[in-house]
Amino acid sequence: MSNDIYNVDADMDQQSANNTVTSLQRNNIVNNDMNMDDDDMNMDDMSMDDDGMKMDDMEDMGDDDDDMGDMGANLDSSLVRLYMAVFDRAPDADGFKYWSGEMKQGSDLESIATSFLGSDEFESKYGCQDDESFVNNLYQNVLDRDADSAGLEWWVNELSSEGTDHSDVVLGFSESEEYAQNSEETVNNFLSSLNNSNDTLL
Repeated sequence: MSNDIYNVDADMDQQSANNTVTSLQRNNIVNNDMNMDDDDMNMDDMSMDDDGMKMDDMEDMGDDDDDMGDMGANLDSSLVRLYMAVFDRAPDADGFKYWSGEMKQGSDLESIATSFLGSDEFESKYGCQDDESFVNNLYQNVLDRDADSAGLEWWVNELSSEGTDHSDVVLGFSESEEYAQNSEETVNNFLSSLNNSNDTLL
C-alpha cells in the first residue's frame, strides 16, 4: 500500500466491528476510577455503540432523512478528530473530502486509521515507537496531558494482547468522550469553514 494518504489505490479491506472502537474505550479511557477487570479488558466481547461508527449501520436506519443526516455529521466529525489525533493538525480540505467519500462507499474508521498510521507524514513525524511511547504520544497530542499510570498501563497491555493494534488505540482516543468535548469547537469550525467555502462533500 502506498504511504500517500490520498492514494485512491489504497487497499481498504473492511475490519470486524468488534475490533474497532468499543464503548469502554470511547467513553472511559480517561477515567482513573474505572474497574479494569478481565471483562473490561476483553475487547472481543465488547460491541460498538449505536451512534454510527460504520457506514454499513446506515442500512438499519430506514428512510429517515434526519437520522441519515445525523449519521453523516457524526462520521464527518469522527473523521476530523481522527485526522487531528494522528497528525496533530486539522484536515486539509482535499484529503478530508477524499476520505469522507471513502466512508460513504463503506470504508470504516479503522481502515482509514490504518492508512493514516502507515502514511509518510506519520512516519516522518513520529518514526518507529515502542508501545509505551506510542500511547504516551497519544495522551500528549490528543488529550494534551500526561498519561495517568492506570490508563497507560491498560493501553500498553491492550497492545500486547492478540487482536488489538495501533489503529484500535488511536480510535479509542479520537472517539473518547474527553477528546470529543475538548475538540468540539475545532471540529465544528472546520466543518463550517468547509461548507462555507462551497466545497461539496463526496
